[in-house]
Formats: sequence, structure tokens, C-alpha cells
Amino acid sequence: MGPFRWLTVNSPDGAQGVELVLEPMSFPPAQTYQKALFDAGMPGTAFLTEDIQAEFARRKERGVKFHGEPKSMGLIISVVFEDSCGNLINLVQPLL
Repeated sequence: MGPFRWLTVNSPDGAQGVELVLEPMSFPPAQTYQKALFDAGMPGTAFLTEDIQAEFARRKERGVKFHGEPKSMGLIISVVFEDSCGNLINLVQPLL
């Protein structure tokens, strides 16, 4: 693919064929959009977990920067964290 490379990440426990794609940020409009989302506190994506307290503790211990503590929001418990590429990610535990 010329100068481009990618890494495919998927879960052996997840849906077949689902992949996470992080697009390159070398395109200036993409950088502006990413920063606007971050500054507005808008996560770029969400990951589901069955035990948000355990995931929160494990990731926090490894140095992940969270924006608060897990919080009940109706039918989910949610907490937002930063990835290492300038994005916010929502960690969600469905309660049903």
C-alpha cells in the first residue's frame, strides 16, 4: 500500500469480522475534526465491557488517563478515557 501500513485489531470474543481502524491524522482537516471532538469531550468510539469497575481499575493502574469515575447513566455505566493518539474513548457496561 505504498507508504501506508496498518494494524488490524480484533477480539477473539467479539463479533466475527469486526475490526478497529484508526485513520492517519496527517490530513489537516482530520486533525481539526479530531481536536474539535476532543475539546468538546466527544468520544470517537466506545468499547463494551461486562465489568467496568475491573476494567477501570486495570487500565488506571497501567496509566490510562480517565475523565472521571465510572458513572451510572440509565441503562449503562460509562467512563471516558484518552487513547495515545488524541482521541477520547467511551468504556461502557450495559446494565441489561
